[in-house]
Amino acid sequence: MTDNATAKRDGLRFGPFDLTARVTHGNMWSLAFGAFTTIGLLAFVAVATPYVLTVNLGIPEDEQGTITGDLVFWAEVTQILIFGLVGVAVVCCVVTAVVVASAIGGRLFDSVGPAGPFLLVGVFNAIVLCMAIVVRIAAPAETRSGAGASS
Repeated sequence: MTDNATAKRDGLRFGPFDLTARVTHGNMWSLAFGAFTTIGLLAFVAVATPYVLTVNLGIPEDEQGTITGDLVFWAEVTQILIFGLVGVAVVCCVVTAVVVASAIGGRLFDSVGPAGPFLLVGVFNAIVLCMAIVVRIAAPAETRSGAGASS
Protein backbone atom coordinates (compact mmCIF):
# COMPACT_ATOMS: atom_id res chain seq x y z
CA MET A 1 0.00 0.00 0.00
CA THR A 2 1.39 3.46 -0.90
CA ASP A 3 1.91 6.28 1.55
CA ASN A 4 -0.96 8.28 0.03
CA ALA A 5 -3.36 5.38 0.41
CA THR A 6 -2.26 4.88 4.03
CA ALA A 7 -2.65 8.60 4.77
CA LYS A 8 -6.07 8.60 3.14
CA ARG A 9 -7.18 5.58 5.15
CA ASP A 10 -5.80 6.92 8.45
CA GLY A 11 -6.95 10.56 8.00
CA LEU A 12 -10.05 12.19 9.39
CA ARG A 13 -13.30 11.78 7.53
CA PHE A 14 -16.40 13.95 7.47
CA GLY A 15 -19.16 11.81 6.05
CA PRO A 16 -17.95 10.49 2.70
CA PHE A 17 -15.15 13.09 2.48
CA ASP A 18 -11.48 12.60 3.39
CA LEU A 19 -10.23 15.71 5.15
CA THR A 20 -6.81 17.08 4.30
CA ALA A 21 -4.15 17.62 6.92
CA ARG A 22 -4.90 20.41 9.40
CA VAL A 23 -8.62 20.38 8.58
CA THR A 24 -10.43 19.26 11.69
CA HIS A 25 -13.96 18.14 12.38
CA GLY A 26 -14.49 21.53 14.04
CA ASN A 27 -13.64 23.24 10.75
CA MET A 28 -16.14 21.09 8.89
CA TRP A 29 -18.89 21.58 11.48
CA SER A 30 -18.31 25.36 11.29
CA LEU A 31 -18.63 25.21 7.50
CA ALA A 32 -21.80 23.12 7.74
CA PHE A 33 -23.28 25.51 10.33
CA GLY A 34 -22.54 28.51 8.11
CA ALA A 35 -24.02 26.82 5.05
CA PHE A 36 -27.20 25.73 6.78
CA THR A 37 -27.79 29.09 8.48
CA THR A 38 -27.29 30.88 5.16
CA ILE A 39 -29.80 28.57 3.49
CA GLY A 40 -32.23 29.24 6.34
CA LEU A 41 -31.75 32.99 6.03
CA LEU A 42 -32.34 32.93 2.29
CA ALA A 43 -35.48 30.83 2.78
CA PHE A 44 -36.67 33.29 5.44
CA VAL A 45 -36.21 36.24 3.08
CA ALA A 46 -38.27 34.49 0.41
CA VAL A 47 -41.03 33.62 2.88
CA ALA A 48 -41.02 36.99 4.67
CA THR A 49 -41.30 39.13 1.51
CA PRO A 50 -45.11 38.81 1.19
CA TYR A 51 -45.48 39.62 4.91
CA VAL A 52 -43.39 42.78 4.59
CA LEU A 53 -45.27 43.85 1.45
CA THR A 54 -48.66 43.29 3.10
CA VAL A 55 -48.17 44.37 6.70
CA ASN A 56 -45.40 46.95 6.53
CA LEU A 57 -45.98 48.50 3.12
CA GLY A 58 -49.75 47.93 2.74
CA ILE A 59 -49.53 46.58 -0.81
CA PRO A 60 -52.55 44.51 -1.93
CA GLU A 61 -51.89 40.81 -2.56
CA ASP A 62 -52.90 40.99 -6.24
CA GLU A 63 -50.07 43.49 -6.92
CA GLN A 64 -47.34 41.71 -4.93
CA GLY A 65 -46.25 39.34 -7.70
CA THR A 66 -45.59 42.21 -10.10
CA ILE A 67 -43.77 44.22 -7.46
CA THR A 68 -41.67 41.25 -6.33
CA GLY A 69 -40.77 40.44 -9.95
CA ASP A 70 -39.80 44.06 -10.58
CA LEU A 71 -37.67 44.12 -7.41
CA VAL A 72 -35.81 40.97 -8.44
CA PHE A 73 -35.35 42.25 -12.01
CA TRP A 74 -33.93 45.61 -10.93
CA ALA A 75 -31.73 43.96 -8.30
CA GLU A 76 -30.21 41.77 -11.02
CA VAL A 77 -29.75 44.71 -13.41
CA THR A 78 -28.10 46.75 -10.65
CA GLN A 79 -25.75 43.89 -9.77
CA ILE A 80 -24.77 43.37 -13.39
CA LEU A 81 -24.05 47.08 -13.86
CA ILE A 82 -22.11 47.39 -10.63
CA PHE A 83 -20.10 44.24 -11.27
CA GLY A 84 -19.39 45.38 -14.82
CA LEU A 85 -18.31 48.89 -13.85
CA VAL A 86 -16.51 48.08 -10.62
CA GLY A 87 -15.44 44.55 -11.44
CA VAL A 88 -12.27 45.41 -13.34
CA ALA A 89 -11.07 47.81 -10.65
CA VAL A 90 -11.90 45.34 -7.90
CA VAL A 91 -10.11 42.49 -9.66
CA CYS A 92 -7.02 44.66 -10.12
CA CYS A 93 -7.06 45.69 -6.45
CA VAL A 94 -7.64 42.13 -5.25
CA VAL A 95 -4.85 40.73 -7.42
CA THR A 96 -2.46 43.43 -6.20
CA ALA A 97 -3.44 42.80 -2.58
CA VAL A 98 -2.99 39.04 -2.97
CA VAL A 99 0.44 39.48 -4.55
CA VAL A 100 1.57 41.89 -1.82
CA ALA A 101 0.10 39.76 0.98
CA SER A 102 1.68 36.63 -0.49
CA ALA A 103 5.08 38.28 -0.70
CA ILE A 104 4.90 39.67 2.84
CA GLY A 105 3.29 36.49 4.18
CA GLY A 106 5.97 34.34 2.55
CA ARG A 107 8.76 36.38 4.13
CA LEU A 108 7.00 36.24 7.50
CA PHE A 109 6.62 32.48 7.11
CA ASP A 110 10.34 32.17 6.48
CA SER A 111 11.42 34.51 9.29
CA VAL A 112 8.78 33.99 12.02
CA GLY A 113 7.49 30.53 11.18
CA PRO A 114 4.12 29.05 10.20
CA ALA A 115 2.26 31.60 12.35
CA GLY A 116 3.77 34.53 10.41
CA PRO A 117 1.04 34.94 7.78
CA PHE A 118 -1.62 34.79 10.51
CA LEU A 119 0.21 37.64 12.25
CA LEU A 120 -0.11 39.64 9.02
CA VAL A 121 -3.85 38.94 8.82
CA GLY A 122 -4.22 39.92 12.49
CA VAL A 123 -2.46 43.23 11.88
CA PHE A 124 -4.69 43.98 8.88
CA ASN A 125 -7.79 43.08 10.93
CA ALA A 126 -6.62 45.42 13.70
CA ILE A 127 -6.19 48.22 11.16
CA VAL A 128 -9.70 47.64 9.81
CA LEU A 129 -11.07 47.61 13.38
CA CYS A 130 -9.37 50.93 14.16
CA MET A 131 -10.74 52.44 10.94
CA ALA A 132 -14.24 51.23 11.82
CA ILE A 133 -13.98 52.79 15.29
CA VAL A 134 -12.82 56.10 13.79
CA VAL A 135 -15.72 56.08 11.33
CA ARG A 136 -18.18 55.25 14.10
CA ILE A 137 -16.88 58.12 16.25
CA ALA A 138 -16.77 60.58 13.35
CA ALA A 139 -20.27 59.74 12.07
CA PRO A 140 -22.42 58.40 14.92
CA ALA A 141 -25.72 56.77 14.05
CA GLU A 142 -28.98 58.56 14.76
CA THR A 143 -30.68 57.77 18.02
CA ARG A 144 -33.65 55.46 17.66
CA SER A 145 -35.80 57.16 20.29
CA GLY A 146 -37.83 59.03 17.70
CA ALA A 147 -37.87 56.30 15.06
CA GLY A 148 -41.33 55.23 14.00
CA ALA A 149 -43.13 57.94 15.94
CA SER A 150 -45.79 59.75 13.99
CA SER A 151 -46.19 63.47 14.40
